[in-house]
Amino acid sequence: MNSTFTRFRVQTASPLEPIKAWHVISPEQDIQSIEDLTGNIIQTLGLAEVDGEIILELDGFALLPSSPVGVVRDGDVVTVRCKSRPDKRKATDVTTTPTPAPVNEPVVATQVKASVPIAPAKNANKNKRKGFDKDMATTVATRITYGAPTPSAVSVEPSARVNSPALPTAAIKSRYTHYHVVPPSQLNALPSNVIVTSVDVEAVNGMEGVGEWFDGANRVAEENKPPANDESQPKSNTTSTKIDWEVVDSEWERLWDSFPAVEQATWNSLQAGTLLAYLGLAIDPVTCTPCSKIHVARVVSGPSDGKAECFFIDRPGAGDVGFGFGGKFEITPEAQDMEDEESGETRSVAFAEVREWKMVP
Repeated sequence: MNSTFTRFRVQTASPLEPIKAWHVISPEQDIQSIEDLTGNIIQTLGLAEVDGEIILELDGFALLPSSPVGVVRDGDVVTVRCKSRPDKRKATDVTTTPTPAPVNEPVVATQVKASVPIAPAKNANKNKRKGFDKDMATTVATRITYGAPTPSAVSVEPSARVNSPALPTAAIKSRYTHYHVVPPSQLNALPSNVIVTSVDVEAVNGMEGVGEWFDGANRVAEENKPPANDESQPKSNTTSTKIDWEVVDSEWERLWDSFPAVEQATWNSLQAGTLLAYLGLAIDPVTCTPCSKIHVARVVSGPSDGKAECFFIDRPGAGDVGFGFGGKFEITPEAQDMEDEESGETRSVAFAEVREWKMVP
């Protein structure tokens, strides 16, 4: 123990009465361990009548009674906590004498009880009439054909069964039913300002019958229909001369500045078959990047009412470059014939739209 005084702070914790004080121990008190210090604090704070064990804590850790008192230094905060003692269990009388068995019943050791209770009679199926299984064993099922006259009563007596004649094949109808789901866009319940676009996800280019509505009667009629005479239909003037796009991307781009522009006088005298060209945005099919390419339009009819009808020719490969569409799974002879013809659209244009266009000599 040091020859000087040791001064530290003492505080109590619940359920003790809250107390905060400075406590001093001197060498003359002969305090050597934490147990001696605990008794000194109990006597000083008047906690001798507390029902419970008093323990000391420093920084949240309990101080062992056998530890030296030197662990407590000047300025430390010592917490006094009361630890309740567990209640002692009271002794209970245990009777070991077995209960005497009744006179009319066997001994307890020989009694046997059912582990599963017997189902009461009220749980029986009241809907099944008496003799149902017996009647069903002798019943002969009656074949019902809807739309036919009502058959006469069939005897339930167990007689020899006679096989009925087979029905003709033409009278048997297929049970296959193709249900057509009507999308909400085809209903009249949408507002007038809502535009609905749809894509037939089952349609595949070059595959016949995929993504089409199945109608047996119409399908047979279409297959039996004689083919139309293609020679009787005159070809459009828009396919009079096929465009060589290799020349367009090489020679036309090099001579683009030398091509004459479309002026008002030239516009008024346009004739069918004249080629007009303009620069527009396109997708390079090799690099799949946007670029500026020459687009070609062929005049179908001259200006009338200030507008001329032109056939805008699609660049080759423009239909194959896309995001999720345009893929061809199979090439049919019909598709090969279509590749020989130019694809595009016909629409009317005004002179204000072709001011920056040029005429191809």
